[in-house]
Amino acid sequence: MCAKVKRLGLNNEPGQHNESAFVDGTVRCPNAKALLKKIDKHRDSLAHAKSEQILKQREADDIVNAATAAQSKFLERHRDDIDAMTKVFRTAYKCTKSHLSYSEHGRMIKLQSLNGINCGSMLYSHHACSNIISHISHEMCTEIINYVVQSGAKFSILVDESTAVSIVQSMIVYMRMQFDGDICTYFLGLFGNK
Repeated sequence: MCAKVKRLGLNNEPGQHNESAFVDGTVRCPNAKALLKKIDKHRDSLAHAKSEQILKQREADDIVNAATAAQSKFLERHRDDIDAMTKVFRTAYKCTKSHLSYSEHGRMIKLQSLNGINCGSMLYSHHACSNIISHISHEMCTEIINYVVQSGAKFSILVDESTAVSIVQSMIVYMRMQFDGDICTYFLGLFGNK
């Protein structure tokens, strides 16, 4: 360990004695008993403990650096696909915000492609649009709840129940709170009996 670290440098503290013999690998003793005593003394020293701590920190940094490098390489390699996917998600979100049928999603993507915008070649169906909107709504709901928990904002819950013609009861749950100075009402979920 000490040979890998070499010098403690800024990590050197008062009371630490870093033996160069364990750094260079040239430990010499007149007999085996003296050698074992010297090794035991060094193993229990502050310098050896500090070297061990430095190596553990380097390993942790190597893992973090490797994960960061892998993520940046992935983003660089798939940048065009990610950009196309972003456009598809925005289109699905626009369909929902404009109260359009999910079947309009494919037409809007084709129109964008005709206008020269690269939207990839997948996720054009109404099923894909439905899945995208479900994912977006789940993420938005999670963000709203996390905001309330972290900020300690005051909120109220609104519950409404109705029965359909087919005698299926449903309960709609909304959350109402102040956000950026405005009173906002958020749809949290629809729960029904089957």
